[in-house]
Amino acid sequence: MTFKKLPIKKSKFYPIVVLERVLPHELRHILYKWSSTSVLLLIAALVSFLALEGSAVMNEEAALFGNALVPKVTGIILLISAFGAVVFLLETFFRSFYFRKEDGDSPLDSVALDIEALKIVDGAKRGDMTKAFLLSAFGRKVLRRSGIDRRSAKKFLKKRMEIFLLPMGKVVREDTATASGIAKLILRGDKEFSDFLFGSGVREKEFIGAVRWVARESAEKTYREKWWSREYLGRIKGVGRGWSFGEAYLLNRYGRDMLDEYNPSMGTRRNQEERKQLE
Repeated sequence: MTFKKLPIKKSKFYPIVVLERVLPHELRHILYKWSSTSVLLLIAALVSFLALEGSAVMNEEAALFGNALVPKVTGIILLISAFGAVVFLLETFFRSFYFRKEDGDSPLDSVALDIEALKIVDGAKRGDMTKAFLLSAFGRKVLRRSGIDRRSAKKFLKKRMEIFLLPMGKVVREDTATASGIAKLILRGDKEFSDFLFGSGVREKEFIGAVRWVARESAEKTYREKWWSREYLGRIKGVGRGWSFGEAYLLNRYGRDMLDEYNPSMGTRRNQEERKQLE
């Protein structure tokens, strides 16, 4: 069975894949910030006008013009607020699915736990995984990291002779059920793609390094949005906790807390060499 026949619609994580297809994660953030900023600015302008309305600073004509605009501005504020609330609820819906992991997840759900992998699979037309990878947000970041522009990638997709299909058995394995795992399978299975990378001056080691870098950055960026996690809340310092002892200014300037380098999303600790030396 190929990726084309993989029943991703049966996964409990498929709803957020559909959401990402209609309104991507980064676009939701932009729209929410825009709506919040717009509402605050309009409210500030409205309050400023109401405060200056009866003062000597504002003449009668300006007051009449402003009074005519107050209902319209109020309506715009309500509309933008409603739009921002919808975007916020959609983002809450996404996070409730993305960060949910229950016992007894099937191999298909383990694939779905990597949202980037599911988006690549969902974007595959006729099972064309190489094209789906290169056109995905994850793949574009990997190409930029590798020093390959989008124009070169599009030329490669037009000139290639065969479509690369991935067998399902390789997909559901724990070590390949991620976007980075898919990228490695494509690299080692699609000879035309590997030749394209070689012709662009990118070796296999460099490409895999770029894949790992993008995967780690994406996981860390998304995990930072889980502000309600125990690890995140545990980093918030208590009030007056440091008042009982002095501050190590030079140490804080040139060093960092190694106990705070654990990344739950990756399941590893950084600075392993430094830790071994201290032990």
